[in-house]
Amino acid sequence: RLENKGYFFTQVENDVKEGRKFASITYLLKLGEPYRIAQFVWEGDSSALAEEIKRNMGKSLLTKGQRFDLDLLKQERERIDEALKMLGYYNFNPDLLIFEADTNTYEDRQLDLFLRLKSNVPEKALHPYVIRKVEVFPDYTYGGTLNGSDTVYIRQKAIIQNEMVFKPHLLEPYVLFQVGQRYNPQLSRLSSNRLSNIGNFRF
Repeated sequence: RLENKGYFFTQVENDVKEGRKFASITYLLKLGEPYRIAQFVWEGDSSALAEEIKRNMGKSLLTKGQRFDLDLLKQERERIDEALKMLGYYNFNPDLLIFEADTNTYEDRQLDLFLRLKSNVPEKALHPYVIRKVEVFPDYTYGGTLNGSDTVYIRQKAIIQNEMVFKPHLLEPYVLFQVGQRYNPQLSRLSSNRLSNIGNFRF
């Protein structure tokens, strides 16, 4: 726990006092100053994914002089993952990023922190996903089939329904996706919320 908060090379001693049926334990922690970040470096290659991460590093949660904190490192990985998801990297996840700390450069409890991609990143995580088509089935029922006899295209979105449940030009603005656009989970959530607010859809 102490190392996770930047207190490396600490000493922990304990003293046990035994009674007839119970014992008490006293812990003595000998703490020095915590290790702090001297510099934080992104080590990336020339891939498109690495360049996207590099462009995003200006919003990093980690700054020079900050105490080393494992929880903050985890938050930084999740922040980068969320930013990449917004750019279409659907199959990326925080575990594909790894931190390395070097405490050997300095003598005053500072460390260099490096972030890079793991060597075994799956190919599908390296590329953004683009929306190929958008199809909307306003009269779909649970367990039914995805088909319809009447298809109307509005801004490359196919509104498919057997009967006129919704006027296509009124329904289309609720679906925020666009053909050719990178997949964005935030737009997915917003589209679901907007459709739910109409009141005609239960799920």
